[in-house]
Amino acid sequence: MTRAMRASAFPLRTEERSMRWFHSHVVPILMGVLAAGCGGGGGGTNPDPTLIRVSGTYTTAATLGQSNCATPPTIEQHPTTVSHVPGATAVNLSHAGSVYTGTLAATGTFTTSPSIVTIGGTTYTVTLSGAFTTTTIEALVTIVATGTLTCEYQVRWLGPKQGAPNVIP
Repeated sequence: MTRAMRASAFPLRTEERSMRWFHSHVVPILMGVLAAGCGGGGGGTNPDPTLIRVSGTYTTAATLGQSNCATPPTIEQHPTTVSHVPGATAVNLSHAGSVYTGTLAATGTFTTSPSIVTIGGTTYTVTLSGAFTTTTIEALVTIVATGTLTCEYQVRWLGPKQGAPNVIP
């Protein structure tokens, strides 16, 4: 083999080695990144049955319960939208323009932190406690009014979930 032939052969071997290295090292990494970007096994129609899932919209019927208010409060009907990351303990319930932040147990029960709103001269403190099933939400909403209006009352929420059922492990 002449020197000119060897000189032209080595670049081919170097290129060949580079391509083999590329295919054995870089391509598997790129495939892993692309597969992860496609979503893999997240969500879909087979959610992980070990993670609680309650996100969605519920057609909530609200009814007045106990009340010591001089004039019975007017109860309006609104859907409830629940935001929740599967498996997490934090949960947000949106109802009639208000958002209630709470804690969710793996059993489906929840409580919210007090939400305080002042309207006119009255301060309302609202707390919720309840439970999710695979198909419904049920909650007891307690409202304590102080100031111009001073009373306490409870509202019961009950409603079916729209769409896919909840997962309660």
